[in-house]
Amino acid sequence: MFFAQGAPVPRESAYSSYVYDANPALQNNYYYPLADYAVVRNGNPVSVFTSIGVAEFAAGNDFLIDDTMITHEDAYSYLAVHETMTTVVEFEAKADNSIKFDLGGDTGAIRSGNAILIGGEDASGVFVFPPDVETAINGQEVVFDVPADSVVIFRADPTPDKTVGSAVAGERIAAEMYLGSQGDYLVEDVVAFDNVDMSALAASDKQVDVLLSGSAAGKAVMLHIDGVYLDYGSAEDITVMLDDERLREADDFSEVFWETGDVPRYIAVKTDSGFDVAVYIPQYQDYVINIGSAERDLGIDGMATMLAAIGIVGVAVLALIRKD
Repeated sequence: MFFAQGAPVPRESAYSSYVYDANPALQNNYYYPLADYAVVRNGNPVSVFTSIGVAEFAAGNDFLIDDTMITHEDAYSYLAVHETMTTVVEFEAKADNSIKFDLGGDTGAIRSGNAILIGGEDASGVFVFPPDVETAINGQEVVFDVPADSVVIFRADPTPDKTVGSAVAGERIAAEMYLGSQGDYLVEDVVAFDNVDMSALAASDKQVDVLLSGSAAGKAVMLHIDGVYLDYGSAEDITVMLDDERLREADDFSEVFWETGDVPRYIAVKTDSGFDVAVYIPQYQDYVINIGSAERDLGIDGMATMLAAIGIVGVAVLALIRKD
């Protein structure tokens, strides 16, 4: 990691491009530390925000550049730009503050519950925030008045498929995690939409272990796992366990995100870059999420379940034979 300061600096990643400024001037009651914010689609930048302004901002404080994000922190707020596939912009007020997003291109905005949906021809995304945040949509401006300790998060849809983004807007996802690598070491990035934390315990080409802590009960968590880990040909080759309990596989993402109940479940999808895995967490407690081979040792409980299933099938077959 290192610090960046001074004049406006253009920055590009595989997922986004923008200009950051550690020492912006005050203009029309706002400082503008971020400008020309675009997401990358098919190798080309698509404008989302022409500028992002903050009312109370300690100009001159450095930006910290890390493996997956850049951050600016002062007595007024914490501002982070995540350089992963969802290109999240995260703003936490330390004292009452205001943040303004000037929409770019053909992007429009509409309120939906505790979320604001934005979209244009080539890009879309969602703002999420708690009920104590006041919002206003004024043409191409989206303004948030943020009380101390509250958070506003913008999440871009990485593809035209808005399944995950809709679940985030509907408050059905507690956290989203990205696992990648730089050289020989693990890189992780977590965006918490609720009071939860996720951290990788281990990651290899055979399995991934993630510790989940906090209040994720009744919601799902989403993991994007880079192809350097979990070297399997398809989603059918892996399974997910929660504290050594093998989970039931769901039919689709909607079942994991929107259905409730007491039964944990998961869905895994093979992507061009690795695996996407969603896990529904019915009860509050700390868990270890284990993702690994579907052919691993089931253990005593899993073996008992498998034998019971075989017994049920055997009884059904015997009944058919007797009927014939």
